[in-house]
Amino acid sequence: MFWKLMQLSKARSAARSQDWSTAVTCYEKVYRSNNSDVKVIIQLAHALKEKGDLEGAKNKYIEAATKFEKDSDAQRQAGLFFLRVGEPDEAKVFLERHLSIDPSAQEIHKAILLKESSSDLNNTERNKVIFVNNKILKEEDWLNSQQRFFFKYLSGSLSYK
Repeated sequence: MFWKLMQLSKARSAARSQDWSTAVTCYEKVYRSNNSDVKVIIQLAHALKEKGDLEGAKNKYIEAATKFEKDSDAQRQAGLFFLRVGEPDEAKVFLERHLSIDPSAQEIHKAILLKESSSDLNNTERNKVIFVNNKILKEEDWLNSQQRFFFKYLSGSLSYK
């Protein structure tokens, strides 16, 4: 138990310092000792994503979401990952699961992105199109700046203007 806490502390410290290689190494050690902790799997996925290993991150997000089907955070994190890497169909599957577990998740109710929803939009516009209850809305129609910041933070992208 003490060893696990030390590794997790080291991993978190490395992540705060953006030392993703060390964070991945520490999370992998904890994961190998006990792969039934959804939080460790998600944190390992985050660290892999930040390190640039998108395939490894994808595998861990999927593992967390499939192994822990009733965990709303695992579903949300997987969905947000797939949004970030431009796979909206995959994202929608996980985000809908998240909503079925936690119907009060307002940011997800309004944030199932369909990046390919309209072929006449350029990439910037396409990234702002939102699918809500079978309607397509522009991001500006329903998000104020604080909500937009919160959504961008959750999706891992703070590069909006």
